[in-house]
Amino acid sequence: MCNSYLSRTSIILLFSFLITACASVDDLRKPAELTDIKQTLDVNKVWDKDTGSGVKDRYAKLYPYFAGDNVYVVDVKGRITALESATGKTLWTRYVGAATTTTANPEANEKPWTSFESDIFAADSASDGANEGSTASTGADISAGVSGNSLLLLLGTEEGNVIAVNRENGVELWRQRLSSEVMAISNVNAETAVVRTNDSQLHGLDVADGRIIWQVKRKSPLLTLRGMSRPLVVSDGVVTGFDDGKLAVYSLRQGKPLWQTTVANPAGRSEIERIVDIDGEMKIGEGVLYASSYRGRLVAVSLADGRLLWSRELSSHNGLDIDVSRVYVTDDEDNVLAFDRNSGAPVWKQDKLKFRKLSAPTSIGNYLVVGDGEGYLHWLSIFDGHFVARSRAGGDAIITPPQVVERRVYVLNAGGKLSVFDTTVSEAAGTATDTHSE
Repeated sequence: MCNSYLSRTSIILLFSFLITACASVDDLRKPAELTDIKQTLDVNKVWDKDTGSGVKDRYAKLYPYFAGDNVYVVDVKGRITALESATGKTLWTRYVGAATTTTANPEANEKPWTSFESDIFAADSASDGANEGSTASTGADISAGVSGNSLLLLLGTEEGNVIAVNRENGVELWRQRLSSEVMAISNVNAETAVVRTNDSQLHGLDVADGRIIWQVKRKSPLLTLRGMSRPLVVSDGVVTGFDDGKLAVYSLRQGKPLWQTTVANPAGRSEIERIVDIDGEMKIGEGVLYASSYRGRLVAVSLADGRLLWSRELSSHNGLDIDVSRVYVTDDEDNVLAFDRNSGAPVWKQDKLKFRKLSAPTSIGNYLVVGDGEGYLHWLSIFDGHFVARSRAGGDAIITPPQVVERRVYVLNAGGKLSVFDTTVSEAAGTATDTHSE
């Protein structure tokens, strides 16, 4: 009885401590206010389209998928939408698992600021309210996607299913049940897709029929961040980052380990202090793999053998992008940083967007674009990181990094709005309401 009382008391004290800690974190992580900037880049919205519920208030990264002249988007309720990339014209809409097609156009609700810890660490307990004018209750609970090839699209569900649908009409082709919630799906070569599940397992699937070709089982740390980096299929191998701070490459057809290297080693007395997940965007350029970890390092690694080429102490859960000469990354305080690709030497740092919940950055020509938690897009010069423009893609957070296709920037926000922008250099500098400081 005494032990039971102590246990209940300990739990109450623990929750009281966590609530107090979260309030303190919210105070410390107050988002930087936006100030006026000198706008030297004209950013024009080409079109936008509501494509469903988005991710609602869950921490999930759902990516648009581009193939041919079309773009494909899915929301957490299983609604898939196919659009013309150039015009935004809807080609078809279907709910995964539903017998009927719907063309509902749900409104995006603006989300309030919340703390980083509550976003990343919280269990996914959000309820799925029905979308107005839709039959959303028949759709699957989507947690990963969209990926695909010339014939099909791949989606992952919270229940652990990978679902393949016909790219032409959204009709289901097959589904495969895996070990736990699907967190990330790789790019697809002609035959194989690689899937990460929430139990840290890696699954190689034959895309023709969903058959499991191989599986890699790894022990997961007791506490990890919500989310996982997408495996990268390269030639006959697949690169993946794990929750224990390791990078590894496996053979694509058999799942045999080829090499493994350490990005970060867990350190600290508590499980929270020992979190070192590799959850963000990884990039490959000229035989070099670039990756970052939470409470770890930014690294450049030889893709051939896993040899460490350089590293810099840095904490990032969102990841990075590269161009021909630099690596760009957002860290866990929402600073945007640039490093030399060959040496890892720091080039510049933009610290005027702190705690604005930035996405990973995306490089486009001489500019860098990054989304934030209020739906703003911040455009920076790649040369010194100063602001050149600001635009907005609705009022919902931008979690998934902006995607560049044929010099246009596609942005899918958390409310399900897909916005497309193009840019021109401004002859006469204008003023955008919000940010610059040299």
